[in-house]
Amino acid sequence: MEGRTQQDLVGGRYRILARAYADSRAITYRAEDTRSGERVALLVFRAPSGDAASALPSIQQILQRWAGVSHPALPALVGYGRDRGAEYAVAEWPGDFPLPPLVQKSGGLSVARVVDIGLQLCSLFSHLRRAGVSPAGLGLGDFALDERGNVRLLPAAAVRVLGLPAAGDARGDVVRLLALLRAMLGEGGQLPPDIALLLREDRYADAMGLAQALAAYWRSRWRSLPDRPAFRSLSLPQARPAARPATSVAPQARPAQGWDAVGIALAVVALLAILGLVPLWATVYARYAAPVAMAPSPGAQDASSVVVPDLTGLDEATAWAVLAQAGLLAEVAGQQYSDAVPLGKVIRQDPPGGQRAPRGSTVRL
Repeated sequence: MEGRTQQDLVGGRYRILARAYADSRAITYRAEDTRSGERVALLVFRAPSGDAASALPSIQQILQRWAGVSHPALPALVGYGRDRGAEYAVAEWPGDFPLPPLVQKSGGLSVARVVDIGLQLCSLFSHLRRAGVSPAGLGLGDFALDERGNVRLLPAAAVRVLGLPAAGDARGDVVRLLALLRAMLGEGGQLPPDIALLLREDRYADAMGLAQALAAYWRSRWRSLPDRPAFRSLSLPQARPAARPATSVAPQARPAQGWDAVGIALAVVALLAILGLVPLWATVYARYAAPVAMAPSPGAQDASSVVVPDLTGLDEATAWAVLAQAGLLAEVAGQQYSDAVPLGKVIRQDPPGGQRAPRGSTVRL
């Protein structure tokens, strides 16, 4: 299969575009589905040796198990078959941004990006554990990001974990998850105290406990969670403002009031004083109440609108703070990879900086 030209179709349908990954069990190609025009991952399996063939499940057993496990971070199995003596499988393309190069290029991902990815990984690990699959051995090199920032497991890694017997426990999953988060934050730097506390292994019994802590950390800094398909299986409670307790106050009795001689005298004096000031008020009004034409200030602007600050190049947390100071709200509309803008920084905004917008309106990042 490796010697084929790119013009050959595997299974009469899939055109190989380039070789993407390889391990001891399969070679993964970037391919094109000639019927739909979509990119897919084409796995061509190596023939196992005699000892390995007897110890491992068959490819068909692994693929049948894969077809029964569904999760947003697990590329869906499209189909499988046999072509020219080699077994192959076709899955969704996981994404063009493997995690190790992203971490190496940036020297470590931003805390916001790591928490976002960590929540998605917690969802995947918890789902695999419930499906009787152990995520043992999964490392940073087994994951990639798609163009929307969603985490995807590489198809070859899916074959590897689905072919292993269930082992370990939920505590082991937490250890692996925290190791992945530390690897994404980069090597050599001392973690801030709040992040170091967040990544302590003794705080969590399973992946769901870690997910709850990550979600609380995110909301304490960036309010609502990003819209990720993987979050739906976590069933994370939405943050709600604390309700103020309702209290009832008994009406207080007002003391009985009546008029006495002193009160009447004071009222008469006050009335005379008011009447004596009437001529003075009339004079002041006649002199100063006439309208005065004033030229409008050239720089006067509607106080209900503010100038939108330029956020390009700022990280998410700083952008939120700058907008809040200007009286505006922020919404992360999406994530996109850019060669020109570092990870975790604002690429563009709507409305752009320099324009005026109503106070309290939302700027999409």
